[in-house]
Amino acid sequence: MTVTNQQIGILMKETKKHNQAVAAAKAGMNIKTARKYIRSRKLPPELKKERKYSTRDDPLTGHWQEVSRGVQN
Repeated sequence: MTVTNQQIGILMKETKKHNQAVAAAKAGMNIKTARKYIRSRKLPPELKKERKYSTRDDPLTGHWQEVSRGVQN
């Protein structure tokens, strides 16, 4: 499950009133996840790192010339 910006907002608001465990429960997330976002003070999209590598081989590697010719026609 992914954490939304709205959940982080709830978490931050609730940590002012309650301890981490209660705030995490009210925000609908695991306590470890809550700790990560409380420490970082960032939203989920801000924590994403851009990947500079491919996760799988390109299935069209040997067929690019055929594909590009088909687009031109």
